Amino acid sequence: GELAASGYEQEVNNGERLRDAYILREGLLGPSMAEAADDLLVRSTDKERTRQSARAVMSGMFGELSGGALPWVEPEMNHLVQSRNFAEENMVINYGTCPASSWKAAQHF
Repeated sequence: GELAASGYEQEVNNGERLRDAYILREGLLGPSMAEAADDLLVRSTDKERTRQSARAVMSGMFGELSGGALPWVEPEMNHLVQSRNFAEENMVINYGTCPASSWKAAQHF
């Protein structure tokens, strides 16, 4: 499935909050994607819905500051959102990369 319009709007709002915190208030990232590119890695699963979410967040972070242009929402910008083979994923619980996780999960449930 694809990201619903309300989900897109919510992710853009999340990006705007991240912009306020990381760009405007703390100055940790440059105000444009070109300036922030060396300091930012955008990851997603390989599903189009989650790629759309990532692009919407980036549009919220950088779209307004680049004159309202929202380059992240275009599907041809998929190459800017990195994804990994789930068998190698290390950002979520992955029983294939961490066998101990199944043992620890069993203790908590």
